[in-house]
Amino acid sequence: TFLLTLLGGLRRTPQVITEVEPTTGLDFAGHTEIRILLQRLRDIEKTVNFTSHNKEELQDLADRALKMIDRKLESFTI
Repeated sequence: TFLLTLLGGLRRTPQVITEVEPTTGLDFAGHTEIRILLQRLRDIEKTVNFTSHNKEELQDLADRALKMIDRKLESFTI
């Protein structure tokens, strides 16, 4: 599962972590657990790259974001 993979990877203390849609398909408890984990990673100054279609999730978790429109990336700050 995502959480086990992420926790296993954190044992090596990477500075950058990349995940694709980390909360997609999770129940409420799993979704909440992943969001808390991502917030903690941000708090200890880990760089986490992730994709999301959820604007609220981006606003809560991201310091910066890239937006794709017509296959072109546009940068914007949350």
